[in-house]
Amino acid sequence: MIALPDPITRDDLSQWLHGGVCMARRDTDQPWQTAVLDRTVGEEALAECAVMRFEDDNFAQEADVALCNIRAHWPVCGSINIPKYRFAVHVERIPARQYKRTFSGRQAQIKVVRGWEVRKKFGVTMLERVVEFTPTVVCALFFPEYPPTLDDAIALLDEGHLSVALNQRVILAGDDNGKRAVYYRGELAATISGGVVSPVSGVMTTSIIRRYLGGRYQWA
Repeated sequence: MIALPDPITRDDLSQWLHGGVCMARRDTDQPWQTAVLDRTVGEEALAECAVMRFEDDNFAQEADVALCNIRAHWPVCGSINIPKYRFAVHVERIPARQYKRTFSGRQAQIKVVRGWEVRKKFGVTMLERVVEFTPTVVCALFFPEYPPTLDDAIALLDEGHLSVALNQRVILAGDDNGKRAVYYRGELAATISGGVVSPVSGVMTTSIIRRYLGGRYQWA
């Protein structure tokens, strides 16, 4: 996270934060949250504070936030879990020149693992909303959470999750028949059936996913 310059003009503050998602907290004893700049506040050229908008999928709330409680931030992309949606996605930064210090969905793209299952379970609208970076997706990207162990990830699949990210590179998915699929950086790397892993990718990728799957499975 990058602290804002102090002092900073209202124009510079807008240039830093406008059109992107940053980190903000309502007070120094409050947790950091994702937020977007609504407007700057100040009687003169210098900014005194900012009105930040804290968003969820269903509502938005504005609050005056001191400049010391705002941070510009570009999260580390990769595979992430979206607990609210009960599936995982892979986020990649678009390899183009970046002009903003804060995250923008226009500068990244999402790969939805097993998108056809997401479409079947939640409908086309959900799929379209996810790739447009809903507030829930952005929050999951800024604050990634991963299951502590492979057993915990499998338990989530058994509870009905369509897919689970083990870390920033590997996603484990499943179906109703107990078959599993392993994705590396959003691409299919192996299938698992009857406790046997069948790689479908190169040697290097296979060695990486073997390290994460441990000795739980046999390898074809």
